[in-house]
Amino acid sequence: CKDAAPELRRKARTFIMSKTGDDGDQVISPAASSSSGGVIKKRKKISTLDGYVDYPLSDEQAKLANIKLLRFIIHANIPFRVGDDEYFREFIDVIRPSYKVPSRYVL
Repeated sequence: CKDAAPELRRKARTFIMSKTGDDGDQVISPAASSSSGGVIKKRKKISTLDGYVDYPLSDEQAKLANIKLLRFIIHANIPFRVGDDEYFREFIDVIRPSYKVPSRYVL
């Protein structure tokens, strides 16, 4: 809000940066150096959808995931039938929809 006190705006900006993980990377325009009330412009960060899109697993990635799952099940002493449990499959589907949990026979 442009009508808010500068101290209040600074506190709000600090709070928002702490919640969003923004590093506060800012550029001060040339007008800011010549005047006391300079304009601060935020840099636009280029982002991609790679962190949000679930790409299909390659055969090698699926094999590695199955091995890691098997090691976890054996180490935690969990029955192999967990691979057939519908709630476990739903959990994995939320985490990584493209990963298909192997059945207890495959494990």
